[in-house]
Amino acid sequence: MGMFGDKNLFQIIIDALSIPGDKANHFVYGAIIFLIGNITLTSQNGLLLALFFAIGKEMYDALTHKPEWKDVLWTMLGAGVACLSAYTGFIW
Repeated sequence: MGMFGDKNLFQIIIDALSIPGDKANHFVYGAIIFLIGNITLTSQNGLLLALFFAIGKEMYDALTHKPEWKDVLWTMLGAGVACLSAYTGFIW
């Protein structure tokens, strides 16, 4: 057994960087919602639209089970990356 137990350092790094599927979905949907808002409204309104949907989704989840407020964070991270990409011209 090595310094890191049964895993090697590479596997530990990969595990630390992996994103659960649910959080990845929130990231992608946040980016998509921002882009829709950015195209039809403005960048600021695109961010607000993503925040509105992120919080609304967690409020809806609260009706059936415990909401995960980290989902709001992942949604807004996706929106933020899309916003930065739009402003730097990476997407367009």
